[in-house]
Amino acid sequence: SSGINAEYGEGGGLLSPRRNTAAVVSMSPTDAAPQRRVRCDSYKTSDSQVFVGPASKIGALVRGYLTRRLLQSYKVQEHIKTIRDTRAILLTEDEIQTSQDRIFNTRLLETLSNTKSKLSYIFHEMALREQLQYISNSRAARNEIYIKEGKLVKSS
Repeated sequence: SSGINAEYGEGGGLLSPRRNTAAVVSMSPTDAAPQRRVRCDSYKTSDSQVFVGPASKIGALVRGYLTRRLLQSYKVQEHIKTIRDTRAILLTEDEIQTSQDRIFNTRLLETLSNTKSKLSYIFHEMALREQLQYISNSRAARNEIYIKEGKLVKSS
């Protein structure tokens, strides 16, 4: 319809109605300057309609950035490696033959559970300051490695 194309612009792109974060600029011949309206998304819950504005979208982008940086940190990567290695070693019920195998498997399961709990703590319960410290420590360690390898010139 021509009303949608006039409001969102021809050919889609950034002002396409499919992108929910689009800004809408309306220009009419009588306007001296374009007026900018920011679209807010909304979703309906069982009893009310909730509007999601630009501030919550920015917050979601920041949280996503923080999550990706935390996933790249050395501590988190160590926990992920521990989980993968432990799961690879775990014995199935068919492979358990002796009481020592059972004890070994129980200890592996405890290790797996503890590591998952630590990982959950880092992402869900740890204070933002501590999370940022993890990221900062990883960045500093990575820079030290680059300096040792001669790939990065240390700035003063």
